[in-house]
Amino acid sequence: MYKKDYMKAWRERNRDKILVMRKKTRDKLRADVIGAYGNQCNCCGEKEYKFLGMDHMNGSGNKHRHEIGKHSSQAFYSWLRKNK
Repeated sequence: MYKKDYMKAWRERNRDKILVMRKKTRDKLRADVIGAYGNQCNCCGEKEYKFLGMDHMNGSGNKHRHEIGKHSSQAFYSWLRKNK
């Protein structure tokens, strides 16, 4: 019980630090996945990183995310990296 209480208090004291670490992790994951797909859009050839993302043709990406049980972008990117 002591460790659980300690960790809860630590998280409360370091909320900003945790948010920064999570953002770095998300950003690296996104960069890894987009890099694995060639750092450009397969449809139009767009290379500007801020415009790139992972989705399916004809808007079926949301359906696929729900089928594999990955609703957030981060969970979906993790799934993509794991399943190559």
